[in-house]
Amino acid sequence: MSILNEPQGAAPADDSYEDELPVRRKQPGNIVVKWLTTTDHKTIGTLYLVTARSCC
Repeated sequence: MSILNEPQGAAPADDSYEDELPVRRKQPGNIVVKWLTTTDHKTIGTLYLVTARSCC
């Protein structure tokens, strides 16, 4: 027995993953909305550089 009263060793092999949440994939439209509504200075700087490069 450990100090924290937790069992030692590996987890049992019959663990199921039914309680796991599914992976949520981002849709392309959501990414554009996130870029256009961001307040993150690094994202704003990147968008500024991309815009400056694409106009010249």
